[in-house]
Amino acid sequence: MSKKPKKGKPGSAQLPIVRAIISAGWGLLLDLVLLLLFSAFFYLKDLPPEMSRPFATVILVLGGLLGGYLCGKALRRQGLVHGILVGGVQFMVLLLVSLSCAGSEVMALALYKCLMLLVSGAVGCILGVNRKSRAARAALRRS
Repeated sequence: MSKKPKKGKPGSAQLPIVRAIISAGWGLLLDLVLLLLFSAFFYLKDLPPEMSRPFATVILVLGGLLGGYLCGKALRRQGLVHGILVGGVQFMVLLLVSLSCAGSEVMALALYKCLMLLVSGAVGCILGVNRKSRAARAALRRS
């Protein structure tokens, strides 16, 4: 007698591109929140403007890591490829927003941001794929 395969939740099998876009959105949301907090901190502490670029780079990397991690945790396979996809989606959104602002142009700094997002997305996704589920961690503790 053959058993029927178990069906998951409706809509649980997502296409990787859909999951990458959703995860990139969460990463960009984290970037937005952290940049708002950073700007408030910057305003209150009266820091020199030269310090803004390192802070913005760290925030950009954190958003890429979160987006990649969420994608890797959801898809559980091909972490490097999906992470680069998440970083690419994030970069394209940031590039489009940047180009929509008056007086902006694409400079060499855009290539640096692209590289940072691709690498941080890939690292985050690899971490998400390799993270053990709760059931697997519980089974390891019992043995």
